[in-house]
Amino acid sequence: MEQATKPVTAALVIIGNEILSGKVEEANARYLAQELFVMGWHLMEIAVVPDHHQTVVQSVRRLAAIFDHVFTSGGVGPTHDDITLDAVAEAMGKQLVVSPVLELLLRKFYGVELLTPSQARLAMVPEGAVLHYGQASQYPQMMVDNVYPLP
Repeated sequence: MEQATKPVTAALVIIGNEILSGKVEEANARYLAQELFVMGWHLMEIAVVPDHHQTVVQSVRRLAAIFDHVFTSGGVGPTHDDITLDAVAEAMGKQLVVSPVLELLLRKFYGVELLTPSQARLAMVPEGAVLHYGQASQYPQMMVDNVYPLP
């Protein structure tokens, strides 16, 4: 008798006060759910949390311990309220570090030798993050253990 394989499980953490206030319509959950379904993965939980560091840390840590993969949506970028990568790093017990690969990519993109602080922030990743490049993407997607912080 063949033993059934356990389905791959996933969760999504949507980060943003603008989602919780209703100012912005959330569309990433539906897209991700459809893509994961096509892949045969099971999206098991969606958490919508505010731009609050400890809340993001707790949500990511909890979900990463339960599910095979966790995706985050929102809060990645050089904005004043960008807390996602800091929170993912803390949730996974890691420090934020400069990625030399991203730093070079950004210097090339902006055509500068020295990045501004906002630009340089885009080169920060949780230590040990793995960068993945899509076929049509100029900027890589990162994976931190089993967590994928999406913009």
